[in-house]
Amino acid sequence: MRQTWCHLLFMHWKIDEALLAPLVPDSLEIDLHDGAAWIGLIPFSMRDVRPAIGPAVPGLSSFGEVNLRTYVTHRGEPGVWFLSLDASNPLAVWFARYIYHLPYFRASIESRQDETGNHFVSRRKSNSGPDAVFEASWRPGAPLGRIKPGSLPWFLTERYRLFTRVNREIRTAEIRHDPWPLREVTLDHFASTLFEATGLPAPPGLPVLHHSDELAVEVWPLRSAVRTSRRSELIEPEGAPKPV
Repeated sequence: MRQTWCHLLFMHWKIDEALLAPLVPDSLEIDLHDGAAWIGLIPFSMRDVRPAIGPAVPGLSSFGEVNLRTYVTHRGEPGVWFLSLDASNPLAVWFARYIYHLPYFRASIESRQDETGNHFVSRRKSNSGPDAVFEASWRPGAPLGRIKPGSLPWFLTERYRLFTRVNREIRTAEIRHDPWPLREVTLDHFASTLFEATGLPAPPGLPVLHHSDELAVEVWPLRSAVRTSRRSELIEPEGAPKPV
């Protein structure tokens, strides 16, 4: 699937690894940065969502989403583990649930940009999960320039793989894109119950913030994470850099 992600707000907090452990399969390891686990809330808008071959479908190719996620590794391969995803397109919710086995929920989402900044409101409408809301207003700031590999912003944003579980098998899908062009952010308003809806306490303190205007992304089909890891071990020489 090809798509463009727009007006992203990356919000991240440190979190006790013990709180995440019950929500992550045992076959995945929670990824740490300087010994700390992280959890993220990312609201954004999608446009030009379409198959790898073929045009976008009018009325179905643009919608809002907010996801709650953490970071994991599988046999050394880093990626994203989604705790919940709320989207305003019911077809996208169905597709992601039954094709990618991701915990998507239908939501009513309003997203706009004006002279005061970016404004995003999501209210879950699904009967398959607890009620949840998300609200944020923010103002993008100066570009951060090239992000250094291994830095915290790199760790939190440069993720090129998602993991999901189908029955007892861990599967993965590549997420291909250029490095994120990140900006500083001023957060004017924030309120959310997405943590509580997932069974987590709201993290204390202020989040680490980044903004990105837009980026083109390709999401590849699911495949076995075990076979993917073995293939990487075979084709990559020892010490070769891997995407993070």
